[in-house]
Amino acid sequence: ASSGEERFNASFGQIFYFTNRRVRLDASDPELDRSSSEVAGELNFYPNERVSVRSNLQYDPSTGNMNSGNLIASYTEDQDTVVNVGYTFRRPVALVGNQPVTDQFNLSTYYPINDKWRFFMAWSYSLEEERSVEDMLGIEYDSCCWQVRLLYLRYFDTVSDRIPDFDNPDLDREYATQVQFVLKGLGGFGTGVERLMTDLIQGFDRLAYVSR
Repeated sequence: ASSGEERFNASFGQIFYFTNRRVRLDASDPELDRSSSEVAGELNFYPNERVSVRSNLQYDPSTGNMNSGNLIASYTEDQDTVVNVGYTFRRPVALVGNQPVTDQFNLSTYYPINDKWRFFMAWSYSLEEERSVEDMLGIEYDSCCWQVRLLYLRYFDTVSDRIPDFDNPDLDREYATQVQFVLKGLGGFGTGVERLMTDLIQGFDRLAYVSR
């Protein structure tokens, strides 16, 4: 009450349908007659200004299955440090086709070595397949006038936004090295590096915004 800071929040929701849903991906598909949706919930805890624990889940009461869940603990400090540890589970629904279950452990960080050098990495490990599915490792040099980042990425070659199917004999691991160079106030090249860091390091977009 003294500061107005939020320490905890929770939300739960479910949709109740009064009529069948006639709009389908395929016009020949039958109407959806289920009277209610899955139950969705979210819990967030902020014990102090540096630590946060966020979680969400999606439960199907008709089947008794937990279809998705996510838990991530984050530590941030000042304007140049973030460390994330998380777990993700997802059971694909029938509408998106026959995709494997996602059961992954995730670790990522953007961390200062000193005033000018930064180290960053992201690692996703499949507990289902017992192997790494996506790895990123990089280093950054930042001075008053210019900035350069060097990034190395290892991932599986698969369709965009799809979960890798490790039973597919044509599934290949790909390797990439990217560089970003920026003259502050003038622009630069290699913006794909920053997009990857934003996608793979939770909270990096906030640090990048503050640093500008």
